[in-house]
Amino acid sequence: MFARIFGHLAHRRISTYEIKGRSSLSPRSLACPSAEAVVTTAHAARLSAEGLVVIDGALPPDVIALCRAEAEALREAGDLHVLPIHQAIGDRQDEICFLRRDGEDPSQGRHSTISEGGLLAGVRLLGGLAARLSLLGPLEVVDSVQLACYPAGARYSKHYDGTPLAEDGGSADDDGGNRRLVTAILYLNPDWSPDDGGRLRAYPPSGGKRAAPFSAPIEIEPVAGRLVVFMAREVEHEVLLSRGLPRMALTQWIFRG
Repeated sequence: MFARIFGHLAHRRISTYEIKGRSSLSPRSLACPSAEAVVTTAHAARLSAEGLVVIDGALPPDVIALCRAEAEALREAGDLHVLPIHQAIGDRQDEICFLRRDGEDPSQGRHSTISEGGLLAGVRLLGGLAARLSLLGPLEVVDSVQLACYPAGARYSKHYDGTPLAEDGGSADDDGGNRRLVTAILYLNPDWSPDDGGRLRAYPPSGGKRAAPFSAPIEIEPVAGRLVVFMAREVEHEVLLSRGLPRMALTQWIFRG
């Protein structure tokens, strides 16, 4: 299967690369029909009001299955690694790489190519989300998407993806700290079962700005095609222990413009 996947390189492509030299893109430049079909105005309003939204069936099952096969091929090729800093700290054990969109310069660091059908569809969907979230204000999208794999025994301890509001005063104009505003996760686990573990545990939004529908932590199953979108600076979360089949997901961060 891996040979078949890597054989489809004649058309459009994305590449994996290490974290260096990333640039930002405007949401308008990444707008796409799949994001328009998946993320409605009601979803965007709920995210703004409550801080977290879950959308099932973001991509068709056959596309998710191809995403999974391509992701496994990248892992088999050795493209996914545990980041040394987190290996030293011990807060997360997932293996990751970054996927760059078709047509962008892959010259920064190591890269490899994959076919258009699967992961590129996921990357385009996630990139197109920012154009659907304009009510959050000016936004930017970094030119990469993270692919993460949690093999059995891996987890990610409780954390925020952006600088918590309490730490920088919540100023939308503050350019210091971590400017991630929104996290979007697309799960690639067609054969996931409860025994496999790896749920996302999300805590009620902090900062007092969101009318969260939950007052205690909730656990979200990483089932295939599920899209989870939340406010990166307000929703503390963790990935619970993966116990069976490797848990795979794509993650896009959207930044304050």
